[in-house]
Amino acid sequence: MFKIFFDIGETLVSGKEWKPGAKSCLQKLQQSDMPTGVISNTGSLTRLELAAHLPDDFDFGLFRPALIILSSEFRAQKPHPAIYFHAIEMAAVEPWNCVFCGEDPHETWAAQSVGMRSFRVTRFPDDLDLLERLIGAA
Repeated sequence: MFKIFFDIGETLVSGKEWKPGAKSCLQKLQQSDMPTGVISNTGSLTRLELAAHLPDDFDFGLFRPALIILSSEFRAQKPHPAIYFHAIEMAAVEPWNCVFCGEDPHETWAAQSVGMRSFRVTRFPDDLDLLERLIGAA
């Protein structure tokens, strides 16, 4: 089974608004019991401080706790390979069973360079709809 990691900013949300299709994609993945996580650059923000910058209904409960990798907690930022290797370790699967979803080409390439699959999200909601179909969550 795949472990699906998402970037937060400009992939799931833009400011305090959900990107079109992002919330429903996460809900469908959760309903299909697909393990989801986060790999996100958060500067020096704690989770509580980060929450103030996200939509009011953003819920870290949509993700597996062990699969939430925030740069402020891990102390490395994307596209550094260490953050992706850590995500793979926490996922406890082979790298090719991890998928990183993000909008930044450098970050998606970095995920591929450590053996992860990557899915670039640039057209909303179309790309997220495609992701659901590709992994069978639709």
